[in-house]
Amino acid sequence: MKALIDLQSQNLTHITGWTTGTLSGVTKNIPQTEAIPNSKRICQIEENEFEVCSDSLLWVDCNDSVTTHDYYYDTSDSTIKPIVNADPPA
Repeated sequence: MKALIDLQSQNLTHITGWTTGTLSGVTKNIPQTEAIPNSKRICQIEENEFEVCSDSLLWVDCNDSVTTHDYYYDTSDSTIKPIVNADPPA
């Protein structure tokens, strides 16, 4: 499989924890986020690559479990890593 990386994207964020807040009398869980350093968005997964603008997009190999929502590309070591989010409170 091939992952198409958006080199123009800014660092992605992930949920590091949760706090409780009240808005209009309703208590809600509010996610606390943090930037993932050196991260780029995976915008598409394909079996075969096709021609793209090399200034803004990059193809890299990936395994079948990679999805566009749950993984990111780490530019510091050129690997695909999972986005780890803290679970919401029960």
